Amino acid sequence: MCLKQWFSALLFAGIVCSGLQSQSKAPEQDKSAEKPAVTPSDFSKEAYVIEKSYSRIRAEDDGTGTREVTVEVKVLADAGVKAFAVLNFTYTSANEVVDIDYVRVRKPDGSVVKTPDYNIQDMPGEVTRIAPLYSDIHEKHVAVKGLGVGDVLEYLVRYRVIKPEVPGQFWNEYSFFKEAIAKDERFEISFPSTKYVKVVSPEFKPEIAEEGGQKIYRWTHSNLIIKAKEPGEVPRRFPPKPDVQITTFASWEDTCRGSFCKPPYQRPLQPWASVVVAREAQRRAPRVPEGTGDHAGQRPVLSKCGGRSRCT
Repeated sequence: MCLKQWFSALLFAGIVCSGLQSQSKAPEQDKSAEKPAVTPSDFSKEAYVIEKSYSRIRAEDDGTGTREVTVEVKVLADAGVKAFAVLNFTYTSANEVVDIDYVRVRKPDGSVVKTPDYNIQDMPGEVTRIAPLYSDIHEKHVAVKGLGVGDVLEYLVRYRVIKPEVPGQFWNEYSFFKEAIAKDERFEISFPSTKYVKVVSPEFKPEIAEEGGQKIYRWTHSNLIIKAKEPGEVPRRFPPKPDVQITTFASWEDTCRGSFCKPPYQRPLQPWASVVVAREAQRRAPRVPEGTGDHAGQRPVLSKCGGRSRCT
């Protein structure tokens, strides 16, 4: 037998053997195929489950805009009752107005308990006690009436930007739930289709559409598993980068204001220029100690601007 024929025979033998092995494993594969994919559905050990969280932003060409946050939370334990007994909505009084359409509790028997308006208090933000420079930061506190285990908390809040911080510009950032069960989470932003807007969202791809002269970005997400922390895992020194970053600033020069125009800050910037400016300002400000403000047991995604550390 020549060398070429010998290699052909060897190749044929290999194909036959692999075919026999696949046939012998087929029943095992069929058995595994019969088992349906396991979808997490037992959340009984959770303190609460976010049934729905919708955030919709409409930005106008002059920098004003509106933001609507609709949330439904199923409370499953006393810890959940404690977490949502008082809702906290942070805003800047110099340029924003907050309207709370409703806060209500839906009982298992179908009855509804509405939180009255006199349960809403408007007060200076906790951070103003440490940093008076931020005196325009206010909080609306809502003491939820009748919340108990097994109830569904529902609320709708509207933010209106009546005076943009920078005329003709807007920016925002958003992070999806990762440390809580969220069945249906949606984030949407719309703005004039003729306006330059940089949207960065590498991990979460949006649906993009144009309707009535508006460009609309829509994200949908669900988080059905909470990742367990590794033993000995060191806590992050800084929070992770937001999942969605949006800005109308095209360069650092567009954000040039006061001391930020001086070296070493005078340089080209990445698309989310304003976010960098905000973080630099935060770095210069006095550090808020643990146990105060948003660190005092508040849920940042729900209690502060519906998922962002910076409101529109």
